[in-house]
Amino acid sequence: MGCFARYAGDIAAILSHPVMVIRILRGDNDGLSITSQLLHVVLFSLRYADKESWFPRTLEHIQWVAIKHVIVIAGAVAVPIAMECRARTGGRTVLSRAKISKVLPEMLKYMVLAFLIAYRINYTSFSWVPGKTWTPQNLPGSPLAILLSYFSVKDLINMDKRQAYEVLWSTSIFLAAIADIPQYITYYRHVRTKVDGWLMSSLELAAMSRIFYMIHWISVYGHLHISDPISF
Repeated sequence: MGCFARYAGDIAAILSHPVMVIRILRGDNDGLSITSQLLHVVLFSLRYADKESWFPRTLEHIQWVAIKHVIVIAGAVAVPIAMECRARTGGRTVLSRAKISKVLPEMLKYMVLAFLIAYRINYTSFSWVPGKTWTPQNLPGSPLAILLSYFSVKDLINMDKRQAYEVLWSTSIFLAAIADIPQYITYYRHVRTKVDGWLMSSLELAAMSRIFYMIHWISVYGHLHISDPISF
């Protein structure tokens, strides 16, 4: 059951991007958020940044994992490219320097939030910082001092390569949870009179992939008693 759910989640994630490209080619960019699509490119790039994730220990899974990674990243990149091509047919653009300068601050809000959550959920105990133990007695005085100490640059500097990849991967998981918020906002503002079937299908496939991954991790915990709260 767990293996089936894992593959079903992978297939749903793979299909969500071609469905979105078809929707763009069949219609236009109305109701679509370039912010969400670029966030998907970022989150999948972060998720597969670790080269070891391309080569799992079980030999029979290597080909599937490598192919899946290539298809998912290519699909995520294809969506904003399709949006740009469609916009240019109407004499417009969605990826000009002016447009990107407006989109980038909004993207950073979601990226920074996801990073901070991933950073501290992974390392709440400050395990690699000697003598760093949180108690009511040794907390810094002001709220700003607590915040600066809690998200310490020193901790980032002390991370090794493996820990850095874990933070990037965790960031991608949390970013995936919020990356579609701009899309829902844009859809609500632009399309209120009819249901956009292709767009809804793409979003539903992305949501289904997370459901299947949850089933996979529940199965893993039931059989092996291994849990990963972030993946769940």
